[in-house]
Amino acid sequence: MSDAQEILENFATLTAAVDRAESRLDASKTGQALIGAQIAATFAWFNHSGMFVDSRLEQLLTRIGSQLDPWPITEPAAIGRRVLHIASALYQSGGHTQMLVKWVQGDPGSSHCIATTRQGLGATPEKISNLKAAPLMHLDRISGDMLKRARMLRSLADRADYVVVHAHPDDVLPVVALSGSTTPRIWVNHADHVFWVGPSVAKTVLHMRRSGADLGTRRRGLGSQSSWLMNRPLEVEASDRSRAQARASLNLGESDVLVVSAASANKYVPIDSGDMVAMLEHAVLENANMQVRVAGPDAKGPWRDAEHATKGRMRALGRLDSIRDLLAAADIYVDSFPFSSLTSLLEAGAHGLPLVSFRGLGEGTDVLGADSPGIDEFVLYPDNPQSFHDVLATLAHDPAQRAQRGQEVTKAIRLTHDDTWSGNLQALYAAAGQQQHSYVVAPRAPQTGKLDRAILRLQCETGYAAGIDGAMRAALPNYPPLERLATWARLRTRNVKTKPRELARVRTAMRLKAVKAMVLAVGPVMLNPVSARSARR
Repeated sequence: MSDAQEILENFATLTAAVDRAESRLDASKTGQALIGAQIAATFAWFNHSGMFVDSRLEQLLTRIGSQLDPWPITEPAAIGRRVLHIASALYQSGGHTQMLVKWVQGDPGSSHCIATTRQGLGATPEKISNLKAAPLMHLDRISGDMLKRARMLRSLADRADYVVVHAHPDDVLPVVALSGSTTPRIWVNHADHVFWVGPSVAKTVLHMRRSGADLGTRRRGLGSQSSWLMNRPLEVEASDRSRAQARASLNLGESDVLVVSAASANKYVPIDSGDMVAMLEHAVLENANMQVRVAGPDAKGPWRDAEHATKGRMRALGRLDSIRDLLAAADIYVDSFPFSSLTSLLEAGAHGLPLVSFRGLGEGTDVLGADSPGIDEFVLYPDNPQSFHDVLATLAHDPAQRAQRGQEVTKAIRLTHDDTWSGNLQALYAAAGQQQHSYVVAPRAPQTGKLDRAILRLQCETGYAAGIDGAMRAALPNYPPLERLATWARLRTRNVKTKPRELARVRTAMRLKAVKAMVLAVGPVMLNPVSARSARR
């Protein structure tokens, strides 16, 4: 099957999922309709259907939202401007959690509150717990279903002066909750390269890249007047070690040139347009004084092979709690490919490193690369393997050029991401408070161009494309206990793997079912033992 055909099949599957959810809403089964909408959104996020927004799914979510009343809720007293931050889940690492933390810290004049919709059993990141001025609510840890959580979000939003949405692309709860609220809201477009729900209720969309803003206008139906382009705030951790100490810990020689990169392993999985592991290996073999260290991937598969081929000069270090020591020892930073890691790239630039970001996917795929307002002119963007090798070789043999480029990018990042951020935030609040929504319903027609095929290939090669069964598995925690058990059983017959955390919830449902069966069997005897004995005779 060609990539274009697979995109069209995904579109048909998404359409069928939305059909099912609509039929449940038409039958007044609102809770089931909301779960169905969640399944459709999750499928569309991980299985590219040639669209970046689905107008029918948006209409379904706003219909559900129009039927909701706020849920009575008590919240801490607030002083000054009240800002509600909505996130799906928060993590110790990751750009969107870091941005939320820096937002709160950079806006001390406001009273902040954070609500998560599906943190689950995951630990609250220390960086969030340390925000004493921002009370935290995990809505999915409060008894009740998705509708109750949506109603609670509506209540919190109605009491806020501004709502800032940092949610995952498929999180339907903020869309439902905010569709009936008049509170100004700012939607953070931190996943600008994939499908997401929310354009229909996102009065102001905060883009952090021009490529993401352009895609929002062309493919999501976002009006240019509702789009706001602003760099994210950065959290730059300085190493406790000197450069000499950091390099000594990596067993580097005085003449070694260290190239580093940092991203999750899936961001390096090759597709047709290039193999970053192979290109780095080739660069090391061609430059005798070059060393490569990559944080994120484990030393297995192609990474292990590259380590053997280079006699240990190229190594994958696995997941690190912090990359500050690695950046302190480095001479050059290379962005991940084919999936960029913009936050890591900016952190490296803030440490004074020259930046290299490979653009090998071709014209029209800029949103899959790394761009950030104010620094693009200082990043090196080779677009084929040979130019990539040439750029690395030039930097490796020219310390003066490395130093100059590092100084230029550091100055640009400090100016655009730190020095002006607080002022830009106040302007953003003012604009969001006056914004009239300008969403234009995007045509519901799949496209199969180069960008769409590249996104599909990325999802397939990295294992994210889990199909409709994978979306149903992800939605298991939202089902009532007995229906959750039945759905899990159906998925099991189709050999759909269930994550341990989801399996724990299923087992809890099985225990509840067993208790219910015991009560039904024993209850009559306990309530009326005489009648029960008579019935047996």
